Amino acid sequence: MAAYVTTITRLEPLICGAAVALFVREYKGTTDLNRLARALMLFGYGTCAIVMLVHGHSDWDDKIILGIPTALIGIGAGGLVLLGYHGGKGGGFLRSRVLQLSGKYSYAMYLFHLPLRGLVRDVLMPIEAWPSYPGGQLGAQMIYYVISLSLTFFCAALCFHVFEQRFLALKKYF
Repeated sequence: MAAYVTTITRLEPLICGAAVALFVREYKGTTDLNRLARALMLFGYGTCAIVMLVHGHSDWDDKIILGIPTALIGIGAGGLVLLGYHGGKGGGFLRSRVLQLSGKYSYAMYLFHLPLRGLVRDVLMPIEAWPSYPGGQLGAQMIYYVISLSLTFFCAALCFHVFEQRFLALKKYF
């Protein structure tokens, strides 16, 4: 299983991103991108669903599930990015302010989400107390998600504006 978490064996997103960049460069401003985006999404996500249904489960520890569907999800995500770039129907949401901010702060969100999630779980909302929350455990879970996501987003935005933005300004020198 260790081989599946190393970068060299998880190249699907990189390959899909490179393919999207090539398609955007080649077909910029044409309706061909919209058709291609929809075809990639249908093929990637549809085939992934079929593989999981035929295989009988979606256990991510299974090598078949880990290998084939992740590549197909990458293909579908490439189509989704193309759709957002080209501006076809459904692309408006992909260009929304919320997703743009999430993209801007995504690296810091990636870095902070696990420690902050643990902080919320262990300090602010111990799991033992969840049954006493309004709505029981489900209500506590929703509150937990809102607090964790809000805290992660806030810390990521702060990190971006205090540190990351300063370093990005220096890239013109490299």
